[in-house]
Amino acid sequence: MSNKINHPDKITLPYLQKFEPRDRRIRISLGNDLYCIVRAKDDSGSKSYVGKMRHPITKKWTEKTIGKVQLEKGDGGLTPEAAKREWLQIKHQSKENKCHPNKLRKDQEVKSLIEVKDELFTILKTKIKASTIREYERQFKFNILPLLDGDAPINSYTTDSGAGIIDDVLIKIRGGNDGTKNELERKCRGLLHRTFNYAQSKRWIKFNPVITNRDLLPTHKTTHHPKLDWDEVPSFIDKIETFGWNSPPQQVLCTKFILLTGLRAGASVRLKWKWVDFDKKVISIPGSTSGLKRNRFKNDDRPHLIPLTEDIEQLLQSAEKWKLNEEYVFAPITHSRYPHLDPQSPNNFIRALGIKNKEGRTVVAHGWRGTFCTEGINVIKAELDVIKKQMGHLPKGKVNNAYDKSERLEERRDFLTKWGNELTKLGLKL
Repeated sequence: MSNKINHPDKITLPYLQKFEPRDRRIRISLGNDLYCIVRAKDDSGSKSYVGKMRHPITKKWTEKTIGKVQLEKGDGGLTPEAAKREWLQIKHQSKENKCHPNKLRKDQEVKSLIEVKDELFTILKTKIKASTIREYERQFKFNILPLLDGDAPINSYTTDSGAGIIDDVLIKIRGGNDGTKNELERKCRGLLHRTFNYAQSKRWIKFNPVITNRDLLPTHKTTHHPKLDWDEVPSFIDKIETFGWNSPPQQVLCTKFILLTGLRAGASVRLKWKWVDFDKKVISIPGSTSGLKRNRFKNDDRPHLIPLTEDIEQLLQSAEKWKLNEEYVFAPITHSRYPHLDPQSPNNFIRALGIKNKEGRTVVAHGWRGTFCTEGINVIKAELDVIKKQMGHLPKGKVNNAYDKSERLEERRDFLTKWGNELTKLGLKL
């Protein structure tokens, strides 16, 4: 009868916890020359993690005990993932310092990529918006870590081969050498560079392996969200009015609010009734509102003001008839993770209409901002600065941002009135 034990492909903590000691010592492989050693029943039956490697100089096999298996929370034991992370660090440092893994000093230990990222994000939480942190976390979880070993020591990526691994990962994120996901690659590259830069500042690594120098990167043409020309707008509005009846009213009304104001969808869906002052004829959206693209502690103290024109006021009155929420103007359609309309809802509505421009490119909500700006100049003859302030752009440069507090509200009110009149002439119903 065979004494061989068939272990699952992936060894989990629950499996190790439930594994019963036998009459003999059992060695369970966890990969990367890391093992869980289960002593025999008459020899305590204890469970611990042990790593094996060849000595960097003598090439003899050496062992290093990493710690005991966590049997219950708070007992000081380790999960297989934590043991693997610690072992990879020890293994790398032992090779780098050409010494036995048991001879490493405490100050020679380094952190893993995930640990550095977590420490950096803890600091960033005090500096930037929670929604931005959540976006950073998503980039790491869904784009970076599936391709890059987060448990590997941070300094293992500062070697030539390590830097090459990062380059290969970023190319894969782009979609290959001829890929088109340039914006996604740019975001992931920036996040990784920031993470390694933090490790460099803590003296855990000597140099940053992530290239951000544009001269060393392939050139790509920046593509903006597809927009509509003015002669394409009538057909767009006609589709909204013809097929909009089949969509939830708050979704259609929020989309029309974007058409009238040029506001981003992320800020529009978060509009609150208390921000609307019908007496003073103005909407005041706090600068900290997600979707306004303000920087935390830098300019998020500046609210975004929207003059309340007759058209916008009429739209809000229509929204009040469908008010499903005392707080938000545009309530969620069904059960949602948001207390307001989903930020993707206006996009989904426009996509469902199948709106494409002359170039055959599908138009989304953000593309309307291009139409709003371009045709605001061409059709309404408004100043660019007036339109940009209406769109929520702040003055560029530290000096301008610090001293230019002008809102040009009356000029914006005049622009929005004329803009709304043009849209209603084309058939927009409020």
